[in-house]
Amino acid sequence: MRKWTVLLLRPDYIAATYGQDTYLVHVKASNAKGALYAAQEDARRADDTENRDDYYCLLCVRGWHKDHSSGDGGVF
Repeated sequence: MRKWTVLLLRPDYIAATYGQDTYLVHVKASNAKGALYAAQEDARRADDTENRDDYYCLLCVRGWHKDHSSGDGGVF
């Protein structure tokens, strides 16, 4: 299993400001497809919704990356 960072766009019916409301998650999976599935499931559960396919993938990269906008940066 590899480490992945996935950034998802939340669906319009969940987002406070559609197009700007994202969900960043770290998952473990063997490939990018598995990472996306795991990330969408995590987001769906966190937002208490039913359809994981409503979460659009903006980024899926290997490794666990931090959000630089918080003032902390880098890869861990």
